[in-house]
Amino acid sequence: MTQDLTSGDLIRLFPDLARAKHSGARCQSDAAGQGRYVRKADCVPQFADVSIQARPAEALCVKLRHQWPATIPSNMAARLDAALLRGLMEAVLQHEPPAMGCELVTTAVVHHPDTTEMAVRIAASMAFQDMARKTQWTPAPPSNPKVA
Repeated sequence: MTQDLTSGDLIRLFPDLARAKHSGARCQSDAAGQGRYVRKADCVPQFADVSIQARPAEALCVKLRHQWPATIPSNMAARLDAALLRGLMEAVLQHEPPAMGCELVTTAVVHHPDTTEMAVRIAASMAFQDMARKTQWTPAPPSNPKVA
């Protein structure tokens, strides 16, 4: 999968990002993160493994560079990608302050017969959280500073 999503694209898909756009934080160094979700409850096993890389950037952007196996139907791959993106954006917004100044690159996904959309969403969020612990964050300057 190769797709680049700009800040504008992401705000159109996830309107809550617009409120965080001017009050977010910027990552200060490259960092990698991995999230793995495994659950075997209610006779419905779920599995997902997602790896990301983050780099400092002026505005939030996402580059999908992972590859799903060719055996996965394209409509299923699209649903898994949407779940991955949703998990990343949920984690971006939960970060305090929201992580609006970094480039996120999905570097790898592991597919297993038990891979589900929910598992991918959770693993993507976990990958972001893992990455966020490994870099320093600087608050963005206020967009409308008050003059004293």
